[in-house]
Amino acid sequence: MKEKKMVFSQGLADATGKIPVTLRNDMVLHSVTQRSKNTLKGLICALLEVQEADVKEVDLLNPIDYKNYKEKEIILDIRVLFNNREIVNVEVQCYRMDAWTDRSVYYLCRSYLNLDQHDDYADAYPVTQISIMNYTLFADSPEFYAKYRLMNEKNHRLYSSKIKLNVLDLTQIERANEEGASSQLVHWAKLFLAETWEELRSLCNGDEIMMEAAEMVYDINITPEERVLAEAHEKYLMDKRVSFRLGLKRGREEAEEQFRSELEQMNSELEQKDAEIARLKAMLEKENA
Repeated sequence: MKEKKMVFSQGLADATGKIPVTLRNDMVLHSVTQRSKNTLKGLICALLEVQEADVKEVDLLNPIDYKNYKEKEIILDIRVLFNNREIVNVEVQCYRMDAWTDRSVYYLCRSYLNLDQHDDYADAYPVTQISIMNYTLFADSPEFYAKYRLMNEKNHRLYSSKIKLNVLDLTQIERANEEGASSQLVHWAKLFLAETWEELRSLCNGDEIMMEAAEMVYDINITPEERVLAEAHEKYLMDKRVSFRLGLKRGREEAEEQFRSELEQMNSELEQKDAEIARLKAMLEKENA
């Protein structure tokens, strides 16, 4: 029997123009991977650069009840138990955060604390922290997919393979070929970058997992409650970023104003001292005359 080819829903097939909330919205990504285990599996396989045939199980450890979700501030990482023996934590970051490296290390370490009180240290699950960035983390050494490990500074001997930090830089996708990145990873990166419905459909290219992900992105965008929630969360993150930058600017302005005030006071005191020195000098000259 000939296998039936998957086709887009009529709504997605007809959709045109800009996608209001894309996969780069962390709430959209979390919702899509929560709804579809196939999509979750496909994304994790791409990020870990493993074949789907090697995957036995992929379990989302932090599902969210979106129907009763009201708060704008929530940690929307994707925390996964991979093959029942490894924890993978995925986060999307579209706006520059100066403390991102500290944050990612903190969440990696928190995920590594996966032992019960009487477990053996050797039983701790390996942890991979993956950051999907829409900006370059280290401007002096841009990479499409960077991998950091715990190793000796001199001879690069691996200290432990249980701690891993990976960074996928969507803005450096043109470097993917020279780095030898897998086509699967590049394909997912392009899906994250898709801005229009036309682009999203063309990227799927008949791939069932990609098509399923695209359908869910479309469904979120046409469901008022979910779209409003995703947009509100994105707006919250943008407002928080702007507020932080304004705070820094205000702090600098206040510091500059304080500096100017102190400088004026110092200049005034110096002028008074100069005047006093001139007065005493005049007195001495008068006495010596």
